[in-house]
Amino acid sequence: MFYYNHRESLLQVSGRVSIHDNIFVDTTRNAVLLQNHDLPLKQAFVYNNTIFAANTGIRFGSSAPQGDVVAGNLVFADTAIAGNIVDKRDNLTDTVANAGLYVNAPSTMLAAADFYPLAGKATGTALDMARMQADLDVGLDFNGATRGEQTFRGAYAGEGTNPGWHLGEDIKTGGGGGSGSGSGSDDPSTTSKSGCNVAGAAPASGALAMLLLVSLRRRGRRAR
Repeated sequence: MFYYNHRESLLQVSGRVSIHDNIFVDTTRNAVLLQNHDLPLKQAFVYNNTIFAANTGIRFGSSAPQGDVVAGNLVFADTAIAGNIVDKRDNLTDTVANAGLYVNAPSTMLAAADFYPLAGKATGTALDMARMQADLDVGLDFNGATRGEQTFRGAYAGEGTNPGWHLGEDIKTGGGGGSGSGSGSDDPSTTSKSGCNVAGAAPASGALAMLLLVSLRRRGRRAR
């Protein structure tokens, strides 16, 4: 999914959530805020996302007692990652001003923006994905391309020229497109996924975060 342009948090969630292979652009506060809200934060996996132009990229306002992962993200923000996180690893972070050293054309103007990585600038050691294997589309990037050995940081698993959809306010075309899943109850057997763009969306919260942001297809998730 593509989240763009809001004064507050672009995405606020609680419960059990998994957020991966998304692009978040332009907010004066948090790109992703995870905390107790309508429900307590229980489990939170945030990985392989690209974040640009945020006060804070990823913030845990509450701990996740059933486990957390923040890994493989590409974050350009005043504060990249904040809060009480146990499993934080293999993220690539820098200032907003330096984003052009890593991606083709960082911008808050959609017509100009291209967050596809420059050659050799957004890679690292292979991510250990063992804890996330039950997630929907865990091996696909924002474009729907395979992630292969999981060495790329951020939403895209590639470098050079972006072969996929150009970011815009229209509905995303083509395969893939980011994933978010969540369960607002003690039963972690529900998930939500979307491959569309959310431009100018108001901040959503709690178990209905994804439902309020986009039209979702509900699919089963194996309990962990």
